[in-house]
Amino acid sequence: MPERLVELPSHLRRRVAVDRVEPDVDGGRFPLKRVRGDEVVIEADIVCDGHDELDCRLHVRHGETGQWAELPLVCTGNDRWRASFIADRIGTWHYFITARVDAFATWKRDLGRRLEAADAAAELPLELAAGARIVEAAAHAAPPAVAAEIGQFAVRLRGPAWREARGD
Repeated sequence: MPERLVELPSHLRRRVAVDRVEPDVDGGRFPLKRVRGDEVVIEADIVCDGHDELDCRLHVRHGETGQWAELPLVCTGNDRWRASFIADRIGTWHYFITARVDAFATWKRDLGRRLEAADAAAELPLELAAGARIVEAAAHAAPPAVAAEIGQFAVRLRGPAWREARGD
């Protein structure tokens, strides 16, 4: 399991559903078999209520005591997501999928759309303030070593150099 799980706000908890995880042998009753060195492709249907961006991850480890590796799942279209790993050792492999609403990626996508629709000199104070609030919330949940840097990013979003802070 990942080292630190952050509790999501209640409005983000039950908005994502993961279904039809494959490969699947009799509903998980039997293990999947592969030869050492084979690529194991994991797919799932992952949906959200709305049009928010998702952050979907495959967590995989070898054996009962191995370290969990976290791999991003990529959307292949029509709510189907995919990731893969190489079974480089003989033995039992464990995996599970996590998915969440990515508030920052959704905000960044929507801000880009608003900038395209507006003229180049448009100021978007409400949108920038919303982004800064998302970033500040992340700073509160971050380890102290990076919280100050994340907080500075929020300050830059509120300032005149917000385009550079956004990363465009």
